[in-house]
Amino acid sequence: VRSPLKLSFPVVGADDGYEFAGYKNDKDDSIVFDALSDNDFSAIRLERNNVFYAFFNLKGYTIRYELNGGSMTGAKTWYTVEDESFTLPVPEKEGFVFVGWKSSANPESPVEKVTVEKGSSGDLVFTAEWGTEKNYYLNLDLGGGKGVAAVSGEENVFSDPGEPERGGYE
Repeated sequence: VRSPLKLSFPVVGADDGYEFAGYKNDKDDSIVFDALSDNDFSAIRLERNNVFYAFFNLKGYTIRYELNGGSMTGAKTWYTVEDESFTLPVPEKEGFVFVGWKSSANPESPVEKVTVEKGSSGDLVFTAEWGTEKNYYLNLDLGGGKGVAAVSGEENVFSDPGEPERGGYE
């Protein structure tokens, strides 16, 4: 009486962005070990010189946006290491200016233009940072005179820059 052969397959490490999925038979590409489920190996018929090769699945990662009252369209919500590089869209918020994105890579200083490079891995969280209400700038041509050359303020509300001065003119 022959006792059944017990197969034991080693679990193989994977590069970032991939997960070990199992082994396939080189003769017919059939899965002989599925790392993601419980396989019954009793159906595997071994012959001389069997070759099994490891196969891997591409992992997907999530992207979460914390918009702090803003809105945005066209944003990716997941990616893989094989995706081409992409730049995050710019969100909008009524009455505010988008300053940039904060993330674990830059928790202190927001970055206005963020690009997720091809080959990146891991779940990502980006938090929108907003400036105070929109400021407007009024640049003044003083015609060679001295004084305040620019003022800022809110829409249609500017402080008085005062009269420019120029020697020999009133």
